[in-house]
Amino acid sequence: MKKFVIYMMSVTLVMTIVIVANGKTVHTEPESKQMAVTNDISGEFILYMTGSGTITIDWGDGTEIKTYSLLPLDDYHWQRGIVQNYAFSHTYSNDSERIVKISGENITHLKLGSRIIGLDVSKNPVLTWLNCGDVRQLTKLDVSNNPALEVLLCHNNQLTSLDVSNNPRLISLVCAGNKLTSLDLRNNLMLEILYCGDNELFSLDLDKNAALKVLDCSDNKISKLDLSKNIVLEVLVSKNNQLDSLDMNELFRTLRTNFGEVRSVSVHGNPGTDTCIPTIASNKGWDVKIDTSHEFMTTRQ
Repeated sequence: MKKFVIYMMSVTLVMTIVIVANGKTVHTEPESKQMAVTNDISGEFILYMTGSGTITIDWGDGTEIKTYSLLPLDDYHWQRGIVQNYAFSHTYSNDSERIVKISGENITHLKLGSRIIGLDVSKNPVLTWLNCGDVRQLTKLDVSNNPALEVLLCHNNQLTSLDVSNNPRLISLVCAGNKLTSLDLRNNLMLEILYCGDNELFSLDLDKNAALKVLDCSDNKISKLDLSKNIVLEVLVSKNNQLDSLDMNELFRTLRTNFGEVRSVSVHGNPGTDTCIPTIASNKGWDVKIDTSHEFMTTRQ
């Protein structure tokens, strides 16, 4: 599985993270929205959170439940991954199953810094930024009760489905490196950035996503792609799909005519790469990159 580099109501929150190790089973009282999956973890466990007010964390190993203060968001540092000041950590002495419970009213940003396979954020309607990417074993993710969500990063996991229909404010979605066979984005009218590569998508309907600026749908099974409604698109990467030459030429025709701005399209590794007509796009002002002899060929004129 490929790694992706990414350039980026007041109710009490109860998020439940369940970690199961080495096939051990721990019986706990049932809780709503609780998920349990398999993962082995010992040593330091890290969460990054920001918002306002205080939170309590039950680390799930019988140690004292602690209260912490949340720091307000420094967007400049958060967006650049400089998040040490927002870290909450705990060290475990063994790899038993643990349920970590976090309670607080105003957690707006959450980043998982350790491997987990279960995550429940259903009682946090104010959450705007969620990064559970690269935890590797996450098989389910429910964000249906997070209407304020603007950024969702859930890349490099084991997700077979993802429902973002109740996230109308979503601006950036990074779900690359999963096992998704479909992706419904009809309700995400504000979406600007979409990384959905390295999945099992056969089609991608982007007619409702007129605000889309960056699209990477590489390494799927897509055979047709219509971008005629995506008039502000700046970057398209659709490598290693199933586009034949006719479909690639039609894709080029749907791209908006563009002069004076740098806009690029990369389409190498498709069945029609060697026989398509890239000048259809380059004559409209696009920088077309096609992989020949292991190098990109720029055809913009």
